[in-house]
Amino acid sequence: MLSGRDGVHPFIDAAEPADFAGRQRAFHRVDAEEQFVAAGDRAILISATFGAAFFEESLFRGVLYNALRKYLGGPAGAIVAAFIFAQMHGLPSQLFALFVLGLVLTWLYQKTDCLLAPIAAHSLFNTANLLLLHFQDRLNQWFDELNRFLHLA
Repeated sequence: MLSGRDGVHPFIDAAEPADFAGRQRAFHRVDAEEQFVAAGDRAILISATFGAAFFEESLFRGVLYNALRKYLGGPAGAIVAAFIFAQMHGLPSQLFALFVLGLVLTWLYQKTDCLLAPIAAHSLFNTANLLLLHFQDRLNQWFDELNRFLHLA
C-alpha cells in the first residue's frame, strides 16, 4: 500500500507511527551510503596525496633524475626531469607551475639526498590542491561576501 491516512504518502505524513520507522530505516540506509562514499573519498584522498607523491617521486627523482644526472649533469638532468614531470600531468594551463614544482622537488631531493623530503612536499602540494577543490564553492562564496563588504565599507 503506497498511501497512508487520507491518501498521503507514508513518508510525508508524520502523524502515522509507521512513518517514523520507515523514515528512520530510509535515513539509516542513506547514512550508510554516505559513510561508504566518505570512506571512498578518504581512500581517494590518501591515494592522491600520499600514494601519487610516493610513486611520482620514486619515478621522477629516484629513477629519472638520477639517470639523467649521470648522462647530462645535475642542472640539465633537473630541467629535463622537471619538464617530463610537468608534461606527464597533462595540464597545459599548469605546465609552467608544475615545471617549477618539479625543479623545487628536485632541489629538495638534491639538498637532502633523500626522497622523503620531496615526497612530503609533493604530498602537501597535492593535499592543498585537493582541499582547495573540495572547498572551492565555499571559498568563492567567502570571497564574494568579502568583496561585497569591501565595496560597502
